Amino acid sequence: MNFHENLAMDLFDGTVTGSFNYALEPMLKHIAAWRAGDLDTARKIWLGGGLMALHEFVYAEWGRLHVRYKIATWLRGFIDSPLMRSPMPKPHKNEVETLAHLLEAAGLSVRDHSDIRTVADALPR
Repeated sequence: MNFHENLAMDLFDGTVTGSFNYALEPMLKHIAAWRAGDLDTARKIWLGGGLMALHEFVYAEWGRLHVRYKIATWLRGFIDSPLMRSPMPKPHKNEVETLAHLLEAAGLSVRDHSDIRTVADALPR
């Protein structure tokens, strides 16, 4: 929530975010550009590189934040299932589809689209 404020105040050390689970590569590039004082590059990565849109969706509903972290991490192929343990809610089909699109728009690889469709079609809308 205070990602850029922490960077600006040089208080980033110890910052915790699930975003590194699914968007590590562009996040590290963004942070490196920011720390180097190259704000033009940092802005291009954040705004033009799709990170802002991705994170706006992930963080839009705090009650679904961890569900979306897990979906995005699964979409990247880093874990075997997008489902959380009960009593956590199931992902919604539209979350899977939206996150797949946003990850790709940010230049990140995702699972094969047929695999995504198979799982998404079995989920509630």
